[in-house]
Amino acid sequence: MGPCVNENDYKQRREDYQFGEYAVSYWGSYTKDRGERDSDVWGMLCKFLRSPRKRAAVRQIQLVLGSPQQATENIWQLGEDDLNAWTPLHALAHERLDIIYERIMTSQNITDERLQNIEFGTLHSRDERGCQPLDVASVQGHLTIVRLIIENGGDVCTKDNLGWTALHKAAGGGHVEVVSVLIHNDAEINAKDNYGWTALHNAAWGGHVEVVNVLIGNDAEINAKDDFGWTALHTAVWHGYVEVIFLLSNTLVMSQGANGGVVDDGCPDVIKSLKSMTTKFPEDHLISAALGNEFHRRKMYSEAVNSYDASVRKLVGTRAGIDIECLESLLFCDECRQLIRGYRYKCKSCHWNTDYCRKCTQNALEHHEHPVEDLFMIPSQWPLPPHEEEA
Repeated sequence: MGPCVNENDYKQRREDYQFGEYAVSYWGSYTKDRGERDSDVWGMLCKFLRSPRKRAAVRQIQLVLGSPQQATENIWQLGEDDLNAWTPLHALAHERLDIIYERIMTSQNITDERLQNIEFGTLHSRDERGCQPLDVASVQGHLTIVRLIIENGGDVCTKDNLGWTALHKAAGGGHVEVVSVLIHNDAEINAKDNYGWTALHNAAWGGHVEVVNVLIGNDAEINAKDDFGWTALHTAVWHGYVEVIFLLSNTLVMSQGANGGVVDDGCPDVIKSLKSMTTKFPEDHLISAALGNEFHRRKMYSEAVNSYDASVRKLVGTRAGIDIECLESLLFCDECRQLIRGYRYKCKSCHWNTDYCRKCTQNALEHHEHPVEDLFMIPSQWPLPPHEEEA
């Protein structure tokens, strides 16, 4: 059985094989647990690795599961040859099957007959996204396989189709040990992707303070800007990652020879940090905007929940008719990002991982394949004011 030819074919296969997606998600863990102790499992693994069509089908399901629903169209354009670029070495790296990896890497002649006549590919084989096995192991944080690949000639500096290196992937995933190994083996620490992002951007965007610390300690360029002028500090400010903001901003100020850091580390508060940063960097409008956003967020949510702010209590009591503790269950429209009042709308023909308010539902349907009749309504925690009740 090979890959599906289109989305309808895929939907039919899901109905015929209801545990197919589950099997694709967990076959590696199951194989690792049972290993060679179960000859049937070992035999099925080898049969799978030997079959290009089976590998292509599994790869297709992985791509579908890992993509937003609206982005699956490109997957159906990939032919079997494209999907077969995902070699057994990619698959084994993805599933952390280091026992088999070690055998392949350390032996010219594999003695196990079941592993013979399998075209494993090479450490430089690229999948449909331009990723090599080292990239796959790095993004998954599989330290043992990363070391095996590097010891056997894997290239730590090669880039995929987006310009990401293995270091970009490990940093974005927060895998500090993998990051350290890659740096120790001469990974290019300030390499930029197609949009100008470095590994430090990726680590800061994910809020991975330990990785940020390792990168800075190995001379990562803290002022490196992407194609839009963003530094790693901007990405941390955008998300409000307090510890990363402290680390990057204090390091930046120290590197400029200023006296003292941005804020006292003994008082970890993002507002205090942002206030101090607007003084240090008055021309940086993103930081000022982030400060305003943080004030708004704190006013509406954190202070309301923790200290029962009087103005918010009044708002809740007069307009929503609901106890203030329900602030903890806020639900926002995925289209307009406003608080959903009354009903949230979903589709019964598929499982939208989205919620829409009344005003945005029609606009959302323009990008969705199912008819209006398939919509159903779920009461939100926040009812409409009386003058805006649903028709």
